[in-house]
Amino acid sequence: MGADLWFRGVGSIDFRLIPQARWMQLDAETEDTIAYRFLRDYGKYVESNESNESNPWKVYALMQDHGLPTRLLDWSRSPLVALYFALTQDTTTTDNPRQGVWVLDPHLMN
Repeated sequence: MGADLWFRGVGSIDFRLIPQARWMQLDAETEDTIAYRFLRDYGKYVESNESNESNPWKVYALMQDHGLPTRLLDWSRSPLVALYFALTQDTTTTDNPRQGVWVLDPHLMN
């Protein structure tokens, strides 16, 4: 395998590669409201010298890190980090608790 792979651990092989905003079936208005409220108040979550407002991807990633539903999926360059998340994820919502690790070659997607 190539050296530049990305990994995503899942607590069940039934969990598909679907962002939280999609599997929660949020409509566009609800997504916009969540994003607006976060942008309005996100200064509480960052250092005052950070200029995340100029980079919407950083703001979106910060929303994801705080557990808000976004259209992002968390990936890691470390298979061990992905394995950790696969083994520690809550599986009470599925009948199939067999863990899995997705592997992605981002260069093949471009």
